[in-house]
Amino acid sequence: NFIASCSVLGNVKVGFVEQFPDFFDGSLFDNLTLKDTLVKKEDVIKLAVVLSLGESFQCSDEEVLGINIIDNGKKLSGGQKKKLALIREKLKSPDLLLVDELYAGLDQKNRGVVSKFIEQSFGEITIIYTSHTDDDYHNTDKIFMLMNSELKTIK
Repeated sequence: NFIASCSVLGNVKVGFVEQFPDFFDGSLFDNLTLKDTLVKKEDVIKLAVVLSLGESFQCSDEEVLGINIIDNGKKLSGGQKKKLALIREKLKSPDLLLVDELYAGLDQKNRGVVSKFIEQSFGEITIIYTSHTDDDYHNTDKIFMLMNSELKTIK
């Protein structure tokens, strides 16, 4: 598992959103920015608003950044962790985004919020999703299925 998961392959920056992202002890803001002092608080708040992060933590979008995370975010829900991981990766401005089980642990409302965030925030970059189902990936250009060690085109 990676906390800092943006790597550079040639000139391509690759971001990765894990199904179970990791966090360190510290403020939510520090976990999102990985203590990068070049990241502006205003930029993080804008992303938090799009993802309804304050609502997820039952506070304002600005107050949420001061929340402390301990024990690798053990008390965070799966949806909260996924939203935080998406913001973390967006702040890195990847050229390619890999996402493992995007909708795992999200209710229907938050699936919509997360989908809208990805469409608005990541724009035209290539995003590769892994999933056990194809039910939630209708807005994709292509769908492949790995079956009996063979990659098959579904869409």
